[in-house]
Amino acid sequence: MAKACVFMGKEELKIEDRPIPEIDENEILVKVGSCCICGSDLSAYKTGGMYGLGIVIGHEFSGMVAGVGKNVNNIETGQRVCIQPFRDLIGLFVDGGFAEYCKVGAAALNNNVFLLPDSVSDEAGALIETLAVGLHAVNRSGVVPEDKTVVFGAGPIGLCTLIGLKAKGVEDVVVADLSELRLAKAKELGADAVFNPNDGAIEEFLKERHGASMYGAQTSVVFECAAAPQTLNDAITSLDARGKIIIVGSYKEPVTIDFLTLQYKELDLISVMAYQDEFNEAIDLVVSGKANVEAMISHRYSLDDIVEAFETQADAARAVKVMIKL
Repeated sequence: MAKACVFMGKEELKIEDRPIPEIDENEILVKVGSCCICGSDLSAYKTGGMYGLGIVIGHEFSGMVAGVGKNVNNIETGQRVCIQPFRDLIGLFVDGGFAEYCKVGAAALNNNVFLLPDSVSDEAGALIETLAVGLHAVNRSGVVPEDKTVVFGAGPIGLCTLIGLKAKGVEDVVVADLSELRLAKAKELGADAVFNPNDGAIEEFLKERHGASMYGAQTSVVFECAAAPQTLNDAITSLDARGKIIIVGSYKEPVTIDFLTLQYKELDLISVMAYQDEFNEAIDLVVSGKANVEAMISHRYSLDDIVEAFETQADAARAVKVMIKL
């Protein structure tokens, strides 16, 4: 038997003893080492929606291969791995990583299973999925080093976008957020400047930093990671002509934006959903030392304390990324 965290509905998680999953010829079994709380996990916990009831949740995880189906190639017992969860919706509608053991269907190396070098810890491995989202946003943007950029939102996705921008050599990255804790973390991870909207209008701050034009600040690329209508409209107001807005955060409902200004400035609006093939790129950045993803971890909990962990993750004033250690 093995412990697992089961999603029972709004603000209700249950730790159960369940049989260790049995695998078929195309699956692997992972002994989970670390699993992060994702924003989508938190949203499901707070609203009771999105995930299947009775499912073992958790999709940002890493661990050691404990079993390999006979048809699986190039993956061996004892190897350390992280998992790309969305092919089978692991942790959403198929049992996931907030458990001592998790099976991965149709396991394929460099498709949904990625090997972790010894230099990459279990915690960093669990954060590869988050980093891949930020890297995909940066890759979609076509940003160049001389671009003057802003990241709205210093949660884990915003911080991973910052890491990606600095890894690409972008010289000026401003990070904006309401949480002083998260702004301090952004500075630690390489932000060239930070801004709290409680201190004034960000457009004026950016005009002073990036220079002013007849269209606004001379800011060229904005990454909207906060999923807030206000920040999206701040991006439209602040950008220079023919600038880019990269929509990274997941909006929960329709928003109203200033299309007149969007058109007047001929801004590009680019949307991002998760990632494509950035997992190996993310692992390489961690190995190289260019992506200190472990610095995002603000709290660590055991599986038995997962309800407290979720409540902590919900408090942006005191938490950045919460890790469950198994």
